[in-house]
Order: sequence, then structure tokens, then C-alpha cells
Amino acid sequence: DANACTVSAPCRTIQKGVNVVQPGGVLHILAGTYSESISFSKTGTQSQPIRIVGEGAVLSNGGQLAFSVRNSQWITFEGLAVRGYTLSNFEISQSHYLMFKNNSFEYTFAAVRIQDGVSHVLVENNEMYQTYPAGSTWSSLKGSKYEGGGVYASSGGQGMYIIRGNNFHDSMNGVYLSDDNAGQWMNANVFISGNTFRNIVDDPFEPEGDSFNLHFYNNT
Repeated sequence: DANACTVSAPCRTIQKGVNVVQPGGVLHILAGTYSESISFSKTGTQSQPIRIVGEGAVLSNGGQLAFSVRNSQWITFEGLAVRGYTLSNFEISQSHYLMFKNNSFEYTFAAVRIQDGVSHVLVENNEMYQTYPAGSTWSSLKGSKYEGGGVYASSGGQGMYIIRGNNFHDSMNGVYLSDDNAGQWMNANVFISGNTFRNIVDDPFEPEGDSFNLHFYNNT
């Protein structure tokens, strides 16, 4: 893993590649299974974003998180397959201008969990499905570790989320907005369109608390 993370001298781990990549750069994750939980704190720019691109890569290690994303801006995650994590695939805080495109997410609690201080998130053309036990009912899932959603925005999320063209299936919830801090005006300006929701146990879209200015249209 001491290699320079170039084509001729690739590094071994995604974490090393994340540490090395700079604004305007692309981290290519080649085919294989990667047993990692990655800490991510990087800043690209609008003209020089950072792209994390899976090229047949599968992340799976049985830990809680695939990516913990903090204090990051102008980052794109695309073409990744994430499996077998016990909590969430992505947990995001204090970050802005993030894109998740053309990924396949199997999750326990949430595929993309938006937390405090997060705004401007695009979730587009992804597959998201849950791993609850076969034959589960609403009453058996309610209050369990599975009561989350494909996109789960909790208290402290600021808003401006565009969620479009995704395939949500076999899950407790599709998109779940939950804000416990009344009067703080969280999870505002959310646009959910062109998605397919199939075999959803609770709600395709569940807005709660002080979420507002929500647009849900042209979904199946």
C-alpha cells in the first residue's frame, strides 16, 4: 500500500487512494472485493470535483459503515457496489455538493444517511435495497435496526436534496426525512422524482418533523 496510487503503481486499499486523491482527480477502484471502512474528508471544487469511481469494485466487510464522510465538498461516488455493512453504507455530516450516481447499495439501516450540516446532495440512478429477514412484516420491523430508509435524512440535515431516477425495492422505507428539532427548519427543499418504489413495507416517502418545501412527483 506504499505505492503512489498511479496506473503503473496502484495502491492496495481504497483508504490510501482517498488519502492521495486531489481536487480534479479520479480515484479508480478496480474490480475486486474490498473489506474496508473508509474515513473520508476531502474538498474538491465546482470546477475540479473529486470522483470516486468503482470499476467492478464491491465493498463488503461486515463492519458498521462503508464510508464515513465528514467536512467534504464537491465529491462524486459512482459505480460502487456496497454489501454487508451492519448500519449504513454512507454516513455524511458537515458536507456539501455530494453526488451518488449509478451505485448498487444493499443496506441494513440506511444506504445514504444525511446528518448534521449537510446540504446540496444529488442521489441519481442508484439501486437501493435492504437486508431484513425474509417474511418480515411491518410490526416486526418497526422499532428494529431496519427502521431506516434508502435515503435517510435525520435531524441537522440542511436540505437541497435531489433524489431522482433511483430503484428503491424490498425496504422498510424509500426516502425518510426525520427532524426532531422543531423550529430549526431542517431538510428543506427536497425534490424526489422519476424513482421506482417496489415492495416497500412502510412508506415510499416519509417526511416527518419540521421538514418543508417537499416535491414528490412522477414516481412509480
